[in-house]
Amino acid sequence: MKYAISITILLLLFALAIVSADDTESFTLNSNDKKTKEISLEGNKYTFTFVSGDENSATLKVEDKDKESETLLFQQGSKEDILDLLVELTNVNDTNGTIYAEIEAILETVESSNTITFDLIESPKRIVKYNGTEYIVTLFTAHDNAATFIVENQNNKSKTQEMEENTLENILGLEIKLISADENFQRIIAEVEISADEIINPTPETPASIINQTDEPQANQTEEPEEDDTPSPDQVSITAYADSLKNQTNTEENIVKQGVISRILKWFKGLFS
Repeated sequence: MKYAISITILLLLFALAIVSADDTESFTLNSNDKKTKEISLEGNKYTFTFVSGDENSATLKVEDKDKESETLLFQQGSKEDILDLLVELTNVNDTNGTIYAEIEAILETVESSNTITFDLIESPKRIVKYNGTEYIVTLFTAHDNAATFIVENQNNKSKTQEMEENTLENILGLEIKLISADENFQRIIAEVEISADEIINPTPETPASIINQTDEPQANQTEEPEEDDTPSPDQVSITAYADSLKNQTNTEENIVKQGVISRILKWFKGLFS
């Protein structure tokens, strides 16, 4: 009986070790011949690079498979969030001029998660509120075992991300895990687990605050008045006065012309009389 209990405990510990190994990895980098290390956590690959260090600290660069990277200075024993990882510098020392940095990387899991299903025809879009930020998540396409999403935040920054099943991606600060994807003759769907405080299925009656309402005037924006072609009373009086001057000028010109003609006729009469 005791042996059976002991074997059961050992099996449980072994299972826990396997599970934890999927989202945690410990390794050592140094300033000499082992400056980089590539790790894989739940299908997501990351490259760690030792940049510099001393006996109390180390500067590390972390890059994901999309070539997004962050570089941070770690003090011994400190923990920092980099991309979607929690990274700890567990120990650092100087041995014969070579700096050794012992590192533990933990893949941060989705918190406040919700499981939802996207349908490319009926419901391809969701409005997601998470940590004070609003996002629009749109299913762009999907096929067996993979799907592509477009994520846009309230600052109009967007990113298109293709995901395989059972992978977790941090997209603009929003964590999305693709559980399943399927394409058949009738439907294209994707089921995901997404970090969210609130999820809205947008309808024409429920506009998102991050969607620009172009048909409504924006705040602190004045509308230019439409031009009025109707002349003002002043314009009417000025126009009338101009017309009267023109008529007066024409009349005076006619009088002058008639006087000149009259003189010419009198001259011709005197010439032949």
